[in-house]
Amino acid sequence: MPYLIYQIEHFGKILSISGLAGNIISTGLSVLVPIWVTLNYEAVMRSFFIGSIILTVLYVILTFRLKPLPGAEEGDNHPQRARIGELFREPTGRTLLLSNFFRGLSMGVFQCITIIAAKLFEVTSSELSVMVTVTTIGAIVGNLIFSFISKPKYLAKEFTVISILYTLLFPLLFFMKNWYLFLAAFFFLQITYTLISVLVPTSVCLLIPYRTSGGYTSLRLMLTTGGTAIGGIVAGLILDHSNHTVTTLLLLVAAGLLQLLSGWIYATFLHRSKDSVS
Repeated sequence: MPYLIYQIEHFGKILSISGLAGNIISTGLSVLVPIWVTLNYEAVMRSFFIGSIILTVLYVILTFRLKPLPGAEEGDNHPQRARIGELFREPTGRTLLLSNFFRGLSMGVFQCITIIAAKLFEVTSSELSVMVTVTTIGAIVGNLIFSFISKPKYLAKEFTVISILYTLLFPLLFFMKNWYLFLAAFFFLQITYTLISVLVPTSVCLLIPYRTSGGYTSLRLMLTTGGTAIGGIVAGLILDHSNHTVTTLLLLVAAGLLQLLSGWIYATFLHRSKDSVS
């Protein structure tokens, strides 16, 4: 759908601004809802229920009112749907699918950071809940940063630099002996995680042709989710049998390197795409 309604060179900026707005709204609601509920629980829940219905109806209406860009539904922009075999025969899509599986494995370990924090520190539930706030703020900052740095010609460099930072920050968590230093490192890790999460779909729109984009996106998300599930299971098994040991450090290093490999693959194809255009 982005191919039809957006100028693709602006897609990354639009995606980051959308994520920024969503995170700000969710953060505001997470703070205000507990306060409102204490005032009048039934009235607040009823208003949220009605508000959700209204927002859903507005979303549907606005979606149907979207108009394609001039010429977007003509010629090569509106071809016959590609068969699934074509997705695997095309070398760029095939290699990038593997890259997304690597990213998913890294994400699986990332999702276990709260467990890692509990292993490294004797923290209370309220202290762990602070990580949720740090996660949201990091996502807001990451989206804000990308809205400024998003430029198609620099995507390859951005992918490389951010993946390197992610790879360095992940094992750094292990060496944070203080809880607040751990939170600080996690905050910057969350920023890089958010930047990569926006870089991936932005790059896909530039690298994958419209004809195969729908099928490719489905497979990409399937492999990313599958990798996340596998990574999470492996991380959980390792963390069950390690307690602030070298094994935990190796797990964090492996997660960082998997993302570095994924980012390198994306950066390579982005370089090739830029060279072919020039």
